[in-house]
Amino acid sequence: MRRVLIYGGTGGIGRATADALRHRGFCLHLAAR
Repeated sequence: MRRVLIYGGTGGIGRATADALRHRGFCLHLAAR
């Protein structure tokens, strides 16, 4: 549901930004381990 709202509300740029931030946070989480 969240992805659909982001994709439909803000468009491709918003989705790309959200994906980039989430991916970066995931990498940091793995590095912290």
